[in-house]
Amino acid sequence: IDQDLCKGCGRCVGACSFDAIENNNPDANETLCCKMAEYTAAACSGHPHFHVALINDVSPNCDCHGENDAPIIADIGMLASFDPVALDQACADLCLAAKPIRNSQLGDNLARPDWRRYNDVFLDTTPASRWKETLLHGEKIGLGSRQYTLIRM
Repeated sequence: IDQDLCKGCGRCVGACSFDAIENNNPDANETLCCKMAEYTAAACSGHPHFHVALINDVSPNCDCHGENDAPIIADIGMLASFDPVALDQACADLCLAAKPIRNSQLGDNLARPDWRRYNDVFLDTTPASRWKETLLHGEKIGLGSRQYTLIRM
């Protein structure tokens, strides 16, 4: 990847189904996560917006991975908010509180005696994940707030 041309979108990595493209930038995951917040802010800017999230079939990898494995946690449900950062924080918190599915990549990792536990379903599945960066950056750039009130229906 030519770092002078790279915009940090991750599209080239996601488009290659053979893992032939790898970003050697040690900050690539963090940069990608921050860019996702910035792209969301650009899409929402100047327009009314409402966000819906379904927490079901939470796979161990990004949905763009063709070889994805079984879900790592049980289905949780649907959430909605006018604030995309609050919505994602609520979704993450519910996932973090969920019990790992035994016969999944997460369950297999946690069963390994040599596995370093993070007590985080995302990091325990993929330690290189930087999922929190998206929320922190989204809040920093004014996209929304990580504070929320969960109303169950």
